[in-house]
Amino acid sequence: MRRSIVVGIVVSIAIALVALAFLSTQTSKSMSGNVMPVALALEQPKADLLAKSAFPKEVAGISAYVKVDQQINVTDPTVLDAFLNRPTQLGKNYVIGVVRVDNNGKAVDVNLYADSSGWIVAYFDKNTPIAAIINWKSNINETILHSAIQKFCTHAGINYDKIKKDIKLYHFAKPNADKILIFANYIYGPASVGIEKRTYIFVPNSYSVNVYGKPDLLEISYSLFCYGDDEDDLEFRMDGDRVAGVEGWDYRWDPDWGRLGWAKLNLGLNTPHKLSLVVTDALDNGDWGGMAVVMLLDEV
Repeated sequence: MRRSIVVGIVVSIAIALVALAFLSTQTSKSMSGNVMPVALALEQPKADLLAKSAFPKEVAGISAYVKVDQQINVTDPTVLDAFLNRPTQLGKNYVIGVVRVDNNGKAVDVNLYADSSGWIVAYFDKNTPIAAIINWKSNINETILHSAIQKFCTHAGINYDKIKKDIKLYHFAKPNADKILIFANYIYGPASVGIEKRTYIFVPNSYSVNVYGKPDLLEISYSLFCYGDDEDDLEFRMDGDRVAGVEGWDYRWDPDWGRLGWAKLNLGLNTPHKLSLVVTDALDNGDWGGMAVVMLLDEV
């Protein structure tokens, strides 16, 4: 009973921490807004993936995984067509390669493992910021890793709609992580230069409530997105200083240009910060942009 009470208090504090980030103001009547925090649970996969498969857990970071109830013919040419160019590894009963997916006009390359027993794992390498999972084309709950699994399922003859509820998240390089918290701001056109959406955030040096020091903040990163053309630009600023910028030009299948960027965020502790999404080149009707700040937590 005592354990349950402690965990309940810890969860409440983590939620309150993120709620602070939503003390936001806007400097214009342009269409803008934010989304209440989204919490995504992380869960360790079963032992047969961790110990009895060829999955490269030593290099994987944030991942989405599922085990389907059918065999996968990993050498079938139709299955292999899901991968960009050709698989990086092809064994008798497993395949590893890169699946390229469209994140609302931005090409994103996702690593994917599949084996004949039914395991499918979409993953980024362990050095990739967790904000890379943000899907600006879909519901924020359905990550870009989900999109990679969906594309693979289409080629493998697997009913994605049937299995997507079973997809789970896990960070192989940070196995103690058990929750991802996401909060986002948006600006919609028409919006002139200088329009700004602010988010205020404060992370104390220590916000634990028990001897185990939980919750533990493992990482903060961000994803910055702009939908439009090369005359639509947004910036992410922290305390008035530029952190990153992005333009809306649709370099659809060039992963090195335009529309989307992400990185880890070095956020000073025990100091309030103002995070701003700022229009630096006017957004027209139909254009929009967003910034998502993503926290990786060890909560329990």
